[in-house]
Amino acid sequence: MINTVLLAGIGGDIAQGIAIILKETRKNLLLIRTDIHDQHGGSLFVDKYFTVPRANSSEYNASFNEILEKNY
Repeated sequence: MINTVLLAGIGGDIAQGIAIILKETRKNLLLIRTDIHDQHGGSLFVDKYFTVPRANSSEYNASFNEILEKNY
């Protein structure tokens, strides 16, 4: 069984650290990340990446719902 984890804000160092730890310690894990841009190394630590609107955008929740529907 593959477990799926979604990490929001992977551009930050804490989220990247969490991604590294999860990948090193969990087998059968699909790691999905989101951020408002891709101008950082966060995509190096995950299996899938999605760009989403800023949290204060009216489209923010809908973007996460779409990601979850397609990947869970």
